[in-house]
Amino acid sequence: MLSKHVLNCGFSQWYSLFADISIDSKSMKLSDDFIQYLLSDGIVLPKSGSDGNDDEIIEDHDWGDDNDHQNGFPRLPDGGGDDSDGQSSGAEAAAPEFPEMDAFMRSALDSLGAVFPKLNWSSCEDSSWMSATGTRCLTPDDVYLLLKSSDRIVHDLTQPFKDCTDETPPVEHELVLKKWVDMNPSMEFRCFVANNQLIGITQRDVRSYYEHIGHQKEDIIGDIHRLFVTRIQNQFPDRDFVMDVYRPTRGRVVLVDMNPFGATTDSLLFDWEELYTRRLDIITTDDETPIVPEFRFLTSGAGVQPQRYSMNSLPIEALNGYSLDQFMDGFHIDR
Repeated sequence: MLSKHVLNCGFSQWYSLFADISIDSKSMKLSDDFIQYLLSDGIVLPKSGSDGNDDEIIEDHDWGDDNDHQNGFPRLPDGGGDDSDGQSSGAEAAAPEFPEMDAFMRSALDSLGAVFPKLNWSSCEDSSWMSATGTRCLTPDDVYLLLKSSDRIVHDLTQPFKDCTDETPPVEHELVLKKWVDMNPSMEFRCFVANNQLIGITQRDVRSYYEHIGHQKEDIIGDIHRLFVTRIQNQFPDRDFVMDVYRPTRGRVVLVDMNPFGATTDSLLFDWEELYTRRLDIITTDDETPIVPEFRFLTSGAGVQPQRYSMNSLPIEALNGYSLDQFMDGFHIDR
C-alpha cells in the first residue's frame, strides 16, 4: 500500500467526488494548537463560548421507511458555570480555548442538527462509551469529549501511514462533522473493490445475526452493485479500495466512507489473503465475464463476535489481569 492510497481515502478527497450520494457534512482544517491539545495527556475540555441557545431544539435525522423523517431532541447544556462546591475555578483556568473551532462546531450544529464527528479517516466509535449520547453529538463539548477520549483519533494524527511502504507525506488534518443518521446496523455493509470491480460485500456489524439479511440477499447485492456501477466505478482515483455503504430502504444506497484496500482496513468476514488473491486473479485473467460479488453475512448466532471496542471501556487494571486485591492495593484501601 502506498501513502497516496491512504490520502485518496481522506474525507475531503472522496467527498468532493461523491457528496451527492453521501451524508451531508462539514469539515475544517485543524490548527497545530488543536492537534497538540488532542495529543496531550488528560481530558480537560476547552472553554466553549455559549451563544445562549444551548437549550433550543436541534434536529435529528433518520433515514427509514418514511423517507427523510426528522425528530427533535433537546440540546444538552455545555456544562458551563461554577460547580456547586465552588471548586471549578482551577479547572476552568487550565481549560484551553479554540474560538474558531468552537464557532465551526456551532455553525455545523445549527446547519446539520446532531452530528457524528471524525477526522480524515477515523471516527470516535471507540470512545462512544464516554458519552451518554454515544457518537451522537449535540454540543461542542460532546464533540470535544469524544475526540479527546479516542485512540482511533490519536492513530489518525500520529500513524495514518503505518502500513504504507513509501515515504510519509505531509497531512492536513481536518475535523469532519457528519449529519447524524440513526442507522440500522443490519443495513450497513463494507464493499471490496479490486481493479475497479466489486468483488466482495460483508455486513459491517459482525457482532449480530440478522435473519432478514439472508432473505434480502439478492436485493442487497443488486442495490449496492447498481450504485457502484452508475456512480463510483472508474470515478475514484484508485482502482483498488474499500467502501462503506448504508441501505436505508430497498432501492436506495448511501456512500458512508472510503478506505484503503489493505490490512489497515478491517476485512470483517473476509480475509485479506483471499482478497489479495482474488485481486491478482482479476488482473492476470483475460476473462471478461461480469464479476458477481461474493456476499458474506452471518447465517446464525454461532458466528457472533465480541462487542466491538469493548476493551476500550475497561479499566487498565482489568486489561492487565489484576486481581481485586491488587486493584484495591493500588488505591491503598483498607478493609
